[in-house]
Amino acid sequence: MTTLILKPVSPAERSQWIDAFHAADPTLTIIDWDDPSVPPETVDYAFAWQPEGRRIAAMPNLRAVISPAAGLDHILRDPAFPRDMPLYRMGTQETVDQMGDYVCWAALTLVRDAWRWAEAQARQEWSPWLNQTRTAATTTVGVMGLGELGRATALRLKALGFQVCGWARSAHHIDGVDTFAGDDAFIPFLNRTDILVSLLPATSQTAGILGKKTFAHLRPQASIISVGRGSQLIAQDLVDAINSNVLRGAVLDVVPQEPLPQDSPLWTCRGVTISPHMASEASYRDRAAYAVSVIHQIEAGKQPALRYDPAKGY
Repeated sequence: MTTLILKPVSPAERSQWIDAFHAADPTLTIIDWDDPSVPPETVDYAFAWQPEGRRIAAMPNLRAVISPAAGLDHILRDPAFPRDMPLYRMGTQETVDQMGDYVCWAALTLVRDAWRWAEAQARQEWSPWLNQTRTAATTTVGVMGLGELGRATALRLKALGFQVCGWARSAHHIDGVDTFAGDDAFIPFLNRTDILVSLLPATSQTAGILGKKTFAHLRPQASIISVGRGSQLIAQDLVDAINSNVLRGAVLDVVPQEPLPQDSPLWTCRGVTISPHMASEASYRDRAAYAVSVIHQIEAGKQPALRYDPAKGY
């Protein structure tokens, strides 16, 4: 019998997660992270948000930790988390589809300067705005990060009529998308880009990548879509770039500090649209089914996809 220890974001979610896991695999034994009577040697797998690294290390038969989110920084920021423990990112089809929907919406929002309509509506003012007839077909979206989410998002943007290019540390091939790879290709990639999308993981190399050094190489009046990790954005650089007309606007789903402080200049920066880290939030059902599929693959001696690689940092 396989035992899973469960630590959700909020205790209020516990019953929904248990129902979802039992729907995916009725034979799975589910135990509560906060139950002090649980012998650590009985735990086979952990599905956990911000698990304490010392407790993970104290589970001698633990075979893997599965994150309920695509990001892993909520786990890896704890220095006590054992770096040799198999760790898997969340990767459901709902996650992929929702992210593609969000980025397509954000790109169209930026093409049409829709923030101006929102401002006028808040003032109850009928204020037509001529935005120089920009269209998707005349706009190049550059996607940074070409993993599962980045690849699917690039194809969705292409199908919507945008010109699309992509950049990653290593080489990728995507039909109909011009791809760039490595540090030497980064500036040529930026030079092609009107709307820059970050779907990069949180690593030491990507920290602060959405800052003035990057913005300076984009096409004039470019825009930003931040859906990777909040650590990638230098907020004041973004505000300064918009106020000085280096950038045209931004859609931000992830920011350096969450929740965003009330005194952050991002709230009042014209041209910036903010969502509360909700670009892609798959259902309990879909995420539990994915976690169960990871468990079943490991039990069958297979290697599931989306395993964290310490050498790469994601």
